[in-house]
Amino acid sequence: MRPGHWHDWAATMRAALDATRRLGDRSNQARTQRGLALGYVRLRRLDEAHRLLHEARDLYAQLSDLAGHAHTHLYQAWVFEAEGSYQQALHQAGQALRIYREVGHRRGEALALNAVGWFHALLGQFQQALNHCREALVMFNQLEEVDGQAACVDSLGYAHHHLGDHQQAVAHYHRAIELYRAGGDRHKQADALTHLGDVHHGDGDADAARTAWQDAFDILTELDHPDADAVREKLDLLGGPAVRSRR
Repeated sequence: MRPGHWHDWAATMRAALDATRRLGDRSNQARTQRGLALGYVRLRRLDEAHRLLHEARDLYAQLSDLAGHAHTHLYQAWVFEAEGSYQQALHQAGQALRIYREVGHRRGEALALNAVGWFHALLGQFQQALNHCREALVMFNQLEEVDGQAACVDSLGYAHHHLGDHQQAVAHYHRAIELYRAGGDRHKQADALTHLGDVHHGDGDADAARTAWQDAFDILTELDHPDADAVREKLDLLGGPAVRSRR
């Protein structure tokens, strides 16, 4: 859900989940539980997210739905990421990747490849991150999927930044920002802008860092997203222009 109104999203998903349970529709119940779990991740209700995904995985096992099983592994990876359990997140993404390849689900394979690369990056394994994310990007280019391309170049920017290749990092973050803007994902756009500002700040370019962070802050403020506070702190350290008040 791109606007970031996760409370509304969770309420909608809970109502949908109640309906699928009443109807006995196990396939839609499992899919809805995944959607609700995603909302709970954003709301930091991580124990509930884990519970929903374990139930969804049981349902997919009953239905012999391997693709659904893979989807659930990938969602579990995101819950573990939110907990800071990156090794467990990597394991779950790897399980998803194995199953996607087994069933020939190319979009899922590309998603899982990028996730595996991202978790390698979070674990400080940046060359592995580059290898997986580049492979994922090739697949998303073939699928002509803008959202996937954006996620991959965003991940690549992060890896290049931490490998000390700031020129490549800046180029990848600019591309990610363009793609997120084209796809309408404003939260991810703000996230990439924040990381771009981090790169510029590391290079000693305070003006470029301030511009990127201000743009990120403005978006997060409009979304009423809590990440705006962390970006405000970055801007405060730089001094300079006043930061607009949050709405």
